[in-house]
Amino acid sequence: MTFVELWESMQADKKGPTEDRKISVIRSGIGIRENFWEDFLSVINNSEGLSELLDVPTTKISEWHERISKALEQVKKIDGEQQPKNNVKLLKSGDFNMPEKDTVGENE
Repeated sequence: MTFVELWESMQADKKGPTEDRKISVIRSGIGIRENFWEDFLSVINNSEGLSELLDVPTTKISEWHERISKALEQVKKIDGEQQPKNNVKLLKSGDFNMPEKDTVGENE
């Protein structure tokens, strides 16, 4: 299990199974193609045609755009929090100007 999978699992426990399933669906779409959800949102702009095609009320379809957009933002926020920060400082761990050969005891 990767750290990301573990973290998502922990977040799912906090938010409940519904949030986890939403995020999973969003990630599946992104996994198909980076712009999958943008294309999908373009298709659902024709709510009347989609209503006839899928036999779903137009009132339901009209809610999808906002719900998907919110879920996309949530995934972007989660992914942004997981990115390593660039303000990491390195600590000096030793002296790199050591002599090439051991000089201890040479003058004895």
